[in-house]
Amino acid sequence: MSQKISNNLSTVANSEFVIVFGSMLNNTHEELTSSVNAAIESNNANIVYMHPIDDKKIQNQYSSYIKYEVGSEEGICALLLEYFVKDSDGIIEAYINDLDVGYLSAESSVGEEEFEDMVELSENKKNKTIVISSDILSHTKALNISKLLGVLNKYSDFTVVLSAETNEKSLNMIQNYNNEHLEEVEELKAYDGTVLYNYQPNQNSELVGGTSFARIAKISDNDEIIIKHGNESIKSNFRLDSKLQGTIALYSGVQNEWLSNGYGYKQVKIEKVNA
Repeated sequence: MSQKISNNLSTVANSEFVIVFGSMLNNTHEELTSSVNAAIESNNANIVYMHPIDDKKIQNQYSSYIKYEVGSEEGICALLLEYFVKDSDGIIEAYINDLDVGYLSAESSVGEEEFEDMVELSENKKNKTIVISSDILSHTKALNISKLLGVLNKYSDFTVVLSAETNEKSLNMIQNYNNEHLEEVEELKAYDGTVLYNYQPNQNSELVGGTSFARIAKISDNDEIIIKHGNESIKSNFRLDSKLQGTIALYSGVQNEWLSNGYGYKQVKIEKVNA
């Protein structure tokens, strides 16, 4: 069983099976994307890409794409235990047996058959790796998520790799997990309506979304907009990208405090300037 944890992406390049969980495979994560490509080229690796944003521009970089609901990461981590943990102790085994797999699968929008396909893709593969995004460990349930990943690290044949931005506390918690109490996964919060993903710092404020996002937000390509979140607001420009699917848009721009703090996804309201 693997008891290794790393923030060194060279581990990914040497893998035959990789789950990329929560990090985008594009030019903002160049080192990760390069490592994934190296694993494919050198080891014929199977890559499972798990992310809430379906970007058709990168579909040649993975074997399987699994879209999950924003906010459901804790449930996904619990389901990973259901399908990949082996030879755990009695306490962990009882926890897994008590999971409501049907509920977690339905609320995360990841079917049980998709996990079964993941297991099949991983069979007879050496050097299995799961890459965990810093977004996942900034979730409001980060403590329990870290414990769940600690179980995966300890009782599966995966090496857990944390993205470079992940804090030292999370790394230590996962690395040194010693059968601490796991919380029951309670009701998963739904992120309905239009959602912003805090994508990257940029001097020019821009919100990039697909056709579905534009339709729900009632905006068009090149519109000047105001993004509202609670009592906070940002003026930005909207750019339509037909390759992006769903109702999550990418925000690049000045990193105001409410954007930078905590979980990278925010439920927002969009207003067109001078509408």
